[in-house]
Amino acid sequence: SCATRPLFGRFPSPTTDRRPRDARGMSSTTVVDLTVYPVKSCAGISVAKAALTETGLRFDRSWMVVEAREARSSKAGRRKRSKKPKPSVFVSQRVDPCLARVEPWLPREVLDPSLWDGIAPPPENACLVLRHAPAPGSADAIDRGTTNESDLGELRVPLDVKKPLKRRLVQVWDWVGEAGDEGEEA
Repeated sequence: SCATRPLFGRFPSPTTDRRPRDARGMSSTTVVDLTVYPVKSCAGISVAKAALTETGLRFDRSWMVVEAREARSSKAGRRKRSKKPKPSVFVSQRVDPCLARVEPWLPREVLDPSLWDGIAPPPENACLVLRHAPAPGSADAIDRGTTNESDLGELRVPLDVKKPLKRRLVQVWDWVGEAGDEGEEA
């Protein structure tokens, strides 16, 4: 009956978990694939290794696409107040499935933790590159006949920011906070 079935999966109990154990009684786990998603809701980059920071993997969901919102106006009949900024809301694949075809690229020199420590400035001219791949079978893909970088539009976002980015109020689900605005081109 439905009443006796759990609604959610459970972690295996120590008595039913039959994975091999080390001398301390810990089960071993092997990572077989590691993917970093530089832009929230876009395609990922498969990596052999990644640096772990206090917020997760370096460059994982470091950028996001947002939909700008207009400032709220004060209510009529009340004292005039300054307009409160309304947060820009992140756009997910649920809202725009085309984001799945946005392919990010980062240079190996910044992805590989043995080549860049993340503290020193990134290599000169290092950029996050975003390309929008045409949908398979679309007229655009058939017309192009290829998906090399010369025939796809691309956006380059410098990693070495020369001046502080303009701050923008953003919202991701229930969280509201500030983020750096990469500018109109982005």
